[in-house]
Amino acid sequence: MVPEGVTPAEKVAATVLAYYRQLDALRVTAREFACWFDARSPADKVSLVRVGLAQSQQLPAFRRFLLEKRGHSMPAYMRAHLTPQELSLWADDAGVDAPSPGPDPA
Repeated sequence: MVPEGVTPAEKVAATVLAYYRQLDALRVTAREFACWFDARSPADKVSLVRVGLAQSQQLPAFRRFLLEKRGHSMPAYMRAHLTPQELSLWADDAGVDAPSPGPDPA
């Protein structure tokens, strides 16, 4: 249940953070990071090395890659935790097609 006074945008933001927090309980392997890092462009790799590899592991792009690789679909998570209106708001903000409010197709 959402506390009174929480806007749909605030609920979407909190749900996105909760999705990424799932990774806090998981151990990242060097192999998983290397797989993601190797797929980056040369310019991205330079930036990532400058930032530091440990900090790079905190980037949403890496965290989502890892969660998706381990079977934690962001659209499915959002669909399970948001109303259809909130889901559309998330999809519009994320620049993705809104997943249908129903279960994942088999």
